[in-house]
Amino acid sequence: TSCDAAHHSENEFFARHQRFSMDRSPLQFGLCRHHPDQRYDSVCLQCKELLCQVCNKVGPHASREHAKHTLISTMEAFCEAMDGTSKSDAA
Repeated sequence: TSCDAAHHSENEFFARHQRFSMDRSPLQFGLCRHHPDQRYDSVCLQCKELLCQVCNKVGPHASREHAKHTLISTMEAFCEAMDGTSKSDAA
């Protein structure tokens, strides 16, 4: 692509950068089933659930029982899955 030619080939660091098509990006997680106008932006490692900002603030994941759960961004979850270092895989 033109982005690839313009940026990823311009220096040695970017040339070694592993690239993925957009259909494999964190945006592929889609829209929240509870709040369809919100995109998923985090993952609860204990519940193994995708969450949006509304879920975390006032939705199903905002209760006290979930307060101490570990959340990571969908970007972090995606990167860990691609690297094979996903914390949820160890659970």
